[in-house]
Amino acid sequence: MRQRNNIVVTASPPDAGIKFTMPKVHRKVSSGRARTPRAIAQGRYQLTKLKARELPIPRLISEAHFEELCRPYHFSVADRRQLLGEINGILKDMGKWMRENPPQPISKQRDCLRAAAAHIKKARELLNERADRFHLGFTAEPLAPMLSASWLREQFPTDELAPRAIGLAPFVDDGTSRLQRKRFFEHRPVEAITAILDTIEAAFAHTLMMLGYIPGGKGGPKPLQERRTFIVMLAIKWERLGKRTSTSPTSDFVAFIDNIMDAIGWPSDLNNEGGAVVAAVGDAVKHWRNLASK
Repeated sequence: MRQRNNIVVTASPPDAGIKFTMPKVHRKVSSGRARTPRAIAQGRYQLTKLKARELPIPRLISEAHFEELCRPYHFSVADRRQLLGEINGILKDMGKWMRENPPQPISKQRDCLRAAAAHIKKARELLNERADRFHLGFTAEPLAPMLSASWLREQFPTDELAPRAIGLAPFVDDGTSRLQRKRFFEHRPVEAITAILDTIEAAFAHTLMMLGYIPGGKGGPKPLQERRTFIVMLAIKWERLGKRTSTSPTSDFVAFIDNIMDAIGWPSDLNNEGGAVVAAVGDAVKHWRNLASK
């Protein structure tokens, strides 16, 4: 028998032909019972790293549950009720945002951009091969106001029909410029629309490149931004109540966050769910302090 990362593993000798086995976890405590730093220090909870997963929509916390949860921290009744109202307000807004903005893996976003870029390339090829300039001239009315005179001049620096600045004055997208832009579209519809498509395709290519630099863009664990933001908000409110924000695994703050995660239905380190809340609290508080120092 040996202990590693608060997990007890038993194994028979290798020559016995028996595979390593993991014993059952310690007993689970009901969701309404608060967990304390002492319980965490006793090693009852498995502090493993949370794998990439979509967080469920958080549920609100009942007053009775929150009262039980806050009992070890000796909040006043007024402070506890105000804190519960603020937390449930955050959870409502966060739940609404998560419903309206379901997370998509970066790989799917990358595939979507690549497919869109391929369609744009195909559209450009069709315009160059088959488009009738006379008919495309009708696009001048809706498209000319969309673009700036300076952009057209940058795209077509040697074309005499491109809008020109008057004297030393900068480009101004006024009535005169609009007539110049419309005239250019009427005489250069294929070239103008092709330039638009080229710019959009280049923007997609730049976005695909940048996706490789964001966290999780090249694989590995995906950041749980909603959880980090929520922990930062709780840290601010915790210090407002005169409490010390400590990232120690045995601190009141970590135990409080762990209980909140369990209460709202997010993975926690309670009941050996592998929520890695201790690591998440450390990351969120570090992020918060870095922002505050800037």
